[in-house]
Amino acid sequence: MIKINSPFVRKITLLFAKLFYIGCAGKKYEIYDTHSGGKFKVRVGSMDKPTVIDIYKTREYERHGFKIEKGQTIVDLGAHIGSFSILASKKVGSTGRVYS
Repeated sequence: MIKINSPFVRKITLLFAKLFYIGCAGKKYEIYDTHSGGKFKVRVGSMDKPTVIDIYKTREYERHGFKIEKGQTIVDLGAHIGSFSILASKKVGSTGRVYS
């Protein structure tokens, strides 16, 4: 893991997170609808929403050849808010397992 202690990078990261939450001033949470995998309660100003977008909208895992099939066992280390775990559980079905 690379640790960046740059104040500039921190400011850019915070600005990026705030842009995803335009219209949510004063709120702690927002309900984000993926239109394909359900709804998520995300923390305003955090990286929750960009993470859900990566998993459900841009399908980041699938673009890099990561394929989940029925009956598989998936281990989600560092499961964050569970968005990938939920996607994986739908794909493995009732015969598969997801550990978060």
